[in-house]
Amino acid sequence: MQSMIVAGLILLIAVALPFAIIAARKSARKGGRGGMAGAVLAIGLAFSILFDPRKQEVIERIGKSENEGEDRNKQGEV
Repeated sequence: MQSMIVAGLILLIAVALPFAIIAARKSARKGGRGGMAGAVLAIGLAFSILFDPRKQEVIERIGKSENEGEDRNKQGEV
């Protein structure tokens, strides 16, 4: 289930990215300076939220602690 959500988010970003770049280019032509910088900053922020290494480390720690807890419960039942 979780892998489907991740795959869906990646697909959504891949589809939306070209449209965001096109819209940023159009607004940069109209608005003057700094329009493209805002779009690049927004794209970078989106990727940093998705691929935060500290967040991945926390998720791994939680998974390990859950597995250890399950192992302890199984040993106690046997």
